Amino acid sequence: MDETEEKIKSVAYKSIPQADGAVVVYYSTVFPAFRYQVEKLKLQSETLLSLFETNYKMWIGYHAILQQNENYGSPSGADEDAYEKLFEDERVRVAQIQVKQAMNAAELMHRLSREQNAATIE
Repeated sequence: MDETEEKIKSVAYKSIPQADGAVVVYYSTVFPAFRYQVEKLKLQSETLLSLFETNYKMWIGYHAILQQNENYGSPSGADEDAYEKLFEDERVRVAQIQVKQAMNAAELMHRLSREQNAATIE
């Protein structure tokens, strides 16, 4: 893997503030933890995959907006590149955790849905 490809895979997500105050969040589909879970779920269950992706996007979006609102710009005198590196490191940690959390939530939602369907049939 070359340096550019490695750098691309190291980005979990990024938020971009808009002029109207909105925040657009872009997430990486090649981020290793996310990609691994998606590939696994493609073989397992389309329903679980959909639930997982929905949960992941929601929590990544929440964190991106919180990070954007709380940490916009670096403190005066701080090295902008170092400050952005700290933000990126935090996004990677949060994304790795959210892959696990989104999977747990998806499994719970899927199980509850199956149980409700079974109860309806009886």
